[in-house]
Amino acid sequence: MAYVALRPLTEKTTVSEVNQLLGTASELVQFDALNDLARLKLLVDALRASTPRAPADDPPGLDAVLSRIIAVDPTASKQQSQRRDWLLMDCWPLIGNAATLKRVRAAIRAPLYKRELSMLAKDAAPAVPIGEKAIGA
Repeated sequence: MAYVALRPLTEKTTVSEVNQLLGTASELVQFDALNDLARLKLLVDALRASTPRAPADDPPGLDAVLSRIIAVDPTASKQQSQRRDWLLMDCWPLIGNAATLKRVRAAIRAPLYKRELSMLAKDAAPAVPIGEKAIGA
């Protein structure tokens, strides 16, 4: 429930403000209302809301969030491993540096996701708007 309540904040709040809230709000800290993966998802949501898709460079704060996601133990459970991989995949549109993409790809456990992370979002072909034909079609 806490995640659902906090989710709208990520659309208008900076990553550092969301991080501070998660670490200092007595209700969240005292009752352990959010697990680590839910907290990381809120940070990823805040990053995605504040960063244009396919940036030329990694946005500020991405490295710290990726480090925290990568630090999650994927061997604890299958569900935790899957959620960790999904969080890393959720960061793909934010990655602007090839070295960051390589780091994320190396951290992912699922072979399917590793194959999908073959290029930066800025290098991927743009989607064709509905009603228009792709060039050469």
